[in-house]
Amino acid sequence: MDKESLGDMTSRFYHLLTELGNFEVVTTPAEVVKKFADALPPQWNSFLEILKYNGVLATTHINDFV
Repeated sequence: MDKESLGDMTSRFYHLLTELGNFEVVTTPAEVVKKFADALPPQWNSFLEILKYNGVLATTHINDFV
């Protein structure tokens, strides 16, 4: 969302994860991290590329990533 702070985005994302759990939608930790990373603003792209290159992005839990 335009002009949304990182904290607001994180809160909204965790709320959506809770809603998915309420509807018994099963996701893997890697899927959750990827979706969160995809939602980050473009200024995070270089940081995300480093994490992808090192393999950290695929093995990190969402709580650690945030």
